[in-house]
Amino acid sequence: LHSFPTRRSSDLIGYSVAATTKAAGATNYAVLYCAESASCSQQVPLIKAASQTFGIPDVYNAEIAFTAPNYTAQCVVAQEDHAQSVFIADGSTILSRVATDCAHQGYNPIYVQEGEGYTNSLTSGAISKNLWSEWDNLPYFANAAAVQVMNTAVDKYYPGIRNNPNSW
Repeated sequence: LHSFPTRRSSDLIGYSVAATTKAAGATNYAVLYCAESASCSQQVPLIKAASQTFGIPDVYNAEIAFTAPNYTAQCVVAQEDHAQSVFIADGSTILSRVATDCAHQGYNPIYVQEGEGYTNSLTSGAISKNLWSEWDNLPYFANAAAVQVMNTAVDKYYPGIRNNPNSW
């Protein structure tokens, strides 16, 4: 499912994540954020503040490194902390890897991700079973006239790109 909050600046990501988490039916969540950029960890206090607005506790936070061999430890702790939802502030490749590692532990929470990082690779595997995305604009797969016009142009000038999960 997808949620379409109004346009937001990066300091309002927490609000969008909390609103989407609540819409998904979770009563709490964990935040896993990229270790490679300070901007990822700087979002955590903003996400915590937003979670208070919605009455959804942020029960666990941890860095995740792109180069990590697996994310089993983070999955186990999130599961032990009874996180019903996990927001992953990282790219779609990492989201898929985290979801796969969590599923191997028997942990299948609601996953929340920023819609602007969405790729077709999230349509399969463990992540696809319970993924919610927040969007601040219409996604490329929306059935709106403006998106159809854009997709026609993309298909004309970049044939096949929308069918390639690694490119689109």
